[in-house]
Amino acid sequence: MFLYQYGSTELVILDFLSSIDFNSNNDEFNINIVIVYIVFLVGFFLKLGIAPVHFYKIELYKGLPFITILFYTVYFFYIFFIFFCLVVTYYLNSLSFI
Repeated sequence: MFLYQYGSTELVILDFLSSIDFNSNNDEFNINIVIVYIVFLVGFFLKLGIAPVHFYKIELYKGLPFITILFYTVYFFYIFFIFFCLVVTYYLNSLSFI
């Protein structure tokens, strides 16, 4: 959808063009970009394992002890959350409007 709307998928260009789109005073506000960003956020949170999807991870590792599963889940969540925060902070500042 970003490629269709802006002609690029580079994060810096997307942020620049999205900020122009969000800050324009036109009557024609592009709701498609807001929907794409919301889908982007939902996809990241599903990857992180928000409830009730986080229970499916535990079923995949039935043979592992609970401590190993807990360590893996916390470690995975922490690293992925830090990555998400850095991407949003450095490359997608216009995502903070949503």
